[in-house]
Amino acid sequence: MVSGFTQVVAVIGHPITQVKSPENFNRFFADQQLDSVMIPVDIAPEAVADFLQALRGWHNMSGVLVTVPHKQRAAALVDELTPRAQHLNAINVIRKLADGRLQGDMLDGVGFQLAAEAHGFSAAGKKGAALRLRRCGQRYRVGALRSGYPPAGPL
Repeated sequence: MVSGFTQVVAVIGHPITQVKSPENFNRFFADQQLDSVMIPVDIAPEAVADFLQALRGWHNMSGVLVTVPHKQRAAALVDELTPRAQHLNAINVIRKLADGRLQGDMLDGVGFQLAAEAHGFSAAGKKGAALRLRRCGQRYRVGALRSGYPPAGPL
């Protein structure tokens, strides 16, 4: 049940109908008995700055996932970027920090790297690897494998 105490997490993109994150996160929130909900938000590219400005004053919105086509634009609009996001000049996560600032991070590559390592693959020390990746996050995944960037904090 959503109430005034519910923490909201958004996923923004344009279009947004293809995104599966709300289903997965809301199932996780329910299983963990967390008073949280993820909502899909279809934001036109020209409205991203206004949305992020509204986020600053939205007290029960704890963060945002960012998908196409907003990853680069959102990176230019947040208050700070993690070193990984600076390196890639793109973000897919926005955290609201305790002081109200917005921090952007890119976790596409980290997720791919952790999944690959869980299946016995490590790019460390390799001179090259042939990967066939489909989806817009492929350059971020390859960048993470090449750079070896570790996770930069919790989602």
